[in-house]
Amino acid sequence: MMWRRVGCCALGSPSNVIGMVIVPVILLIALFFVVRDLIRPHTRVQAVVAVVLLIPSVMVVLSIRY
Repeated sequence: MMWRRVGCCALGSPSNVIGMVIVPVILLIALFFVVRDLIRPHTRVQAVVAVVLLIPSVMVVLSIRY
């Protein structure tokens, strides 16, 4: 039983992997699309809404300590 706990802690739980690897990548992709939408006049409102919705996620990602 003890080896499972050590293996889990050494590799990290799946939620930690998602939080530290996948979420920042998705946020960078979303940031690219937000900038692209801010440039286009007919999608500017959509981009502002996206920025407002991204703020909490960015704060969580920036609070991760490695």
